[in-house]
Amino acid sequence: MASDSVTERQASFEDGLAIVDPQIKGVQNKLNDNISAELKAALSERLAVLQRRQSLIRSSIATQDAADAAVNALEDDGFPELPNMEISDSLIQELQAEGAADDAAAAGFEVIPPAANMSISLGSPIDKP
Repeated sequence: MASDSVTERQASFEDGLAIVDPQIKGVQNKLNDNISAELKAALSERLAVLQRRQSLIRSSIATQDAADAAVNALEDDGFPELPNMEISDSLIQELQAEGAADDAAAAGFEVIPPAANMSISLGSPIDKP
């Protein structure tokens, strides 16, 4: 289920496209008219800004859709629960034997205790030659 913030974000993306798309169409149409080179240059610059924004919005929508699909797949997989898996008694015994061997291997080691305190002494400064 989408949260309110996701729904609001999606709505803002759609609102952004509703503003940008007609402006792009209008600027593209105007560029086909008989206009001065200066106006054509200004409109071309504006068109680039609008198309960049449109591309970013569409990319955000695609990313949001992919994230929503991934979350839905995760939830369909039972998240956050992770069910136990059934295995035979012989496999449980083998796993326990492996654990016992790991414990035996670790038995010969001790943890180095962390330092209780530490001090650093700096010598006297010496001039460079």
